[in-house]
Amino acid sequence: MAAQNSIDFAYRYPFSEQAREIIRNMDFNKVNSEHLGSGVVRLQSALTTGTIKFNDIGYEKPKIDSIAAYVYSRMLVSAMKNSMFVNKYALAEAKRAIDSLRGDTEAHLLDIAGQSGLKPGIKNGIYSIDFVTFLQLAQQNEGNALVNQNILEGVVNLDRYQFLGVLESAIAKTVGRGLPIPQKSIPKEVIDAAKTIKVPVERTMFAAASKGGIRWIERLLVTPIPDCRHRTVNLILAPYMVNTRDMSVDEAVKRIVSYIDLCKTVNPNTNITERYIRYQCEWSKNKGMKPLSLERAKNELFSSMDIDLLGTAEEGKNA
Repeated sequence: MAAQNSIDFAYRYPFSEQAREIIRNMDFNKVNSEHLGSGVVRLQSALTTGTIKFNDIGYEKPKIDSIAAYVYSRMLVSAMKNSMFVNKYALAEAKRAIDSLRGDTEAHLLDIAGQSGLKPGIKNGIYSIDFVTFLQLAQQNEGNALVNQNILEGVVNLDRYQFLGVLESAIAKTVGRGLPIPQKSIPKEVIDAAKTIKVPVERTMFAAASKGGIRWIERLLVTPIPDCRHRTVNLILAPYMVNTRDMSVDEAVKRIVSYIDLCKTVNPNTNITERYIRYQCEWSKNKGMKPLSLERAKNELFSSMDIDLLGTAEEGKNA
């Protein structure tokens, strides 16, 4: 019974210490095509819908298969070489865990909270965490805006729903540890399978990008470039994010940082910092700058690069 309970816990929370014990006893030296296929489905769901469905199943084998699929999904998202995909995947795994925790015991909730870096106090159904920890995590969850909280003497008091929102962010960080896995540690079969995963562009992105014929910038955002990255930030990405997509400066900075991380996969040499990106976003917002057109970008920034940017001449003329 204890072994069954351990497998069930690992199935529910495959990022947990209990799951790592089970994973260590699994053989990943030879790629299991069935588990790899399940990993592809798991990651595809995360990237397409932002969720990974949790089912409370009773049989042991599908639970073990799911744990193995989790391991493969981590390798797969690492093989895609895009930090934005890693972040989206980690959040989807966190949402799945929260779905499980909603119907799980209080002891398991506190166990996962502790493993995720939270050690809440609890009294009469109210969870308390320190103010600094709350600030670090709550900004990722809209429902936990600071103005909505009960704060007393450096402690934030949360009901169960609010606490699960903070815990979701903490779990996403836990899942993201160790990602991306170095390419040399990923089997070739997994790298090949990662190439089959389709990454949809969100409709909201296309809706914004289609205004003025600048859909090509969304394509740029999944295309790493080896050079000209300062001017790409200044003249294209910062004005696009804050003025075309109407993002906040914080949102724009986060998105551009992810893109620069992607660019580092083709050339790691860069001195672009988050502070620099934030300055450019604030400057673009204050000045109301618009991004370069595709035609100008091709001529002034990307003329020496062997990349397909991204759209048609007609699209560029309208930009």
